[in-house]
Amino acid sequence: MAANFDGTEHPHAYARLGALMNWLQGRGFTTELGRDSLTVSMLGTGRFIDTITCRPRPTDAGRLWFFSSSGEPIEQADHVTDAAVIIAGGLSELPSVSLGKMDALYIAVRRRAPQIAVRYECTPHTPDLRELSESGNHLLVSHNQQRGRISWDEVAQTYVWSSGPDKDALLPPEAEKTADRIAQVLGASDHDDPPMGD
Repeated sequence: MAANFDGTEHPHAYARLGALMNWLQGRGFTTELGRDSLTVSMLGTGRFIDTITCRPRPTDAGRLWFFSSSGEPIEQADHVTDAAVIIAGGLSELPSVSLGKMDALYIAVRRRAPQIAVRYECTPHTPDLRELSESGNHLLVSHNQQRGRISWDEVAQTYVWSSGPDKDALLPPEAEKTADRIAQVLGASDHDDPPMGD
């Protein structure tokens, strides 16, 4: 814990900021963890990105959230990977940011179909799984009553539905095209309004 942590902050905020710092550092960001904030910049460029804080959000029953320096909510602090991908997503065009296939798809879905709920899931491979495709990293996507899981098929080198209405159907290898296809399958049409913020 930081040397100047005085106990007046939320007891879990510092740990959540630390977890966020570790994820971002692994993707090519420079971070500086303070008592109650995380400063993020690009490795080797000195380009300042943002200062992230972690504090309760009154409109979400006081749950911890990450916030940008402008006060905009980013994501629940329990969803560290989701928050980190959102932060990285704004800079995904920079070559020094190393995003995996599921990271890239998460960003594409958030950008192109924000009305779709999307979450990461990691399912370890165990002997009791009926199909190998059920293990590994997935994105859970849902809209209204439709839902499914997307994974990356290493053999076919493309995205695939690992569950849902189009189970086992191959999707395009490009994250943006797959995001559009997910929106079509889940019925998230262009005229749907994105979720309202505060």
